[in-house]
Amino acid sequence: MQEYSFIYHPVKVIIDNLKVNNPGIKDAYAIYCDYSKKLKFISYSFPNSKEITIGNKAGILQKFRNISIHKSWINRNSLPIIHKKSKKINQLSFNDEDKNSFLLLKFTSPVDHSSDIILFNIASVNAFGMTSGKDITSNQKMLIGNILAMSIDANLRTSYNNYYTLQIINESYNYQLDKVNRLNEQIISISDNASKSISLFVDSFASKMEKQINKKLIFDNEIINDIIESNQKIEVIEEVLKKAVNISLNTSLSNNSDLKISSNHIMWPIKSLPINAEKKIIKHYNVLEFLDRYEKAITIAIDNNWKAVGSTVGNLCQPKVSAASISFNFKKYSSPIKKLVIEYNDRWPLLVAHFRPLQNVLNSHHLDDEVLSA
Repeated sequence: MQEYSFIYHPVKVIIDNLKVNNPGIKDAYAIYCDYSKKLKFISYSFPNSKEITIGNKAGILQKFRNISIHKSWINRNSLPIIHKKSKKINQLSFNDEDKNSFLLLKFTSPVDHSSDIILFNIASVNAFGMTSGKDITSNQKMLIGNILAMSIDANLRTSYNNYYTLQIINESYNYQLDKVNRLNEQIISISDNASKSISLFVDSFASKMEKQINKKLIFDNEIINDIIESNQKIEVIEEVLKKAVNISLNTSLSNNSDLKISSNHIMWPIKSLPINAEKKIIKHYNVLEFLDRYEKAITIAIDNNWKAVGSTVGNLCQPKVSAASISFNFKKYSSPIKKLVIEYNDRWPLLVAHFRPLQNVLNSHHLDDEVLSA
């Protein structure tokens, strides 16, 4: 799996990658404070690195982190992390080249503001593009120390900057995610409250209407959601429910004491299209116009308990039209009518539910190529 290397502590990354980046270094140690503020001690022996259990060495390691020397070549016997009876680092001079094979580098930790330590055992300068005799000279050690110190310092600075930048991004992301979660909780709460309020309103409405029609009203569960989504005023909702009861009362084939009200009986006020939308469909504007007139006419017919047939709808249109004219329009424009009814499925609810000429068009599977090109 691919992942950013800087999500791990950079000292660990440096040690883990020695076999690739510095194959000439065969042994190394590192003491550092990780991002969770835990003291870590790792060793490297080509080609593997491993974490060493600190146990009772924590005090020794912390003391070693606080030594005043920041860059030095020291002897293995001076390392308290290896030998219990270690010599002081300053007891060994730089002239003792055959003994000082460990390069000690210290870098300030941004985690606990103490020092993170890296120790490299460098027995040969060949890996650094140098040639040497039997032993490494002081000048070579100084050059190698400077190269590694500057390279690692730049690496650490970049990694720390990337890590803390990622932390800021994660904090921002988590903050935004928390805002979204809280907003969702508010929406759910508002929706629940709205549902309860609408349910109480519908129950009150049903109680009042049941006394008038002497039947028990049974509303489908989805009607509550339909009312919430309609975003209409209470006065409009009440008027729509009255019409729904009227439609169900006059179209129900059952004479029992229960009257079921479904979403098919709900007819919300026609929403006028925006001017730009009207312009986009100007090719069939005449179809929109006569469908709107037929919808208004059939609304009047149903409100008065009249039959929703062509002659009745034609007489109620303004201006009046014949039943034959209505049939002609539905036949000629059957294809665009289908498309418009699908696109604006809540614009002509009564025509769709109760007007046979339109139902015949919608149920027809035949598309007239000539009409489509009209």
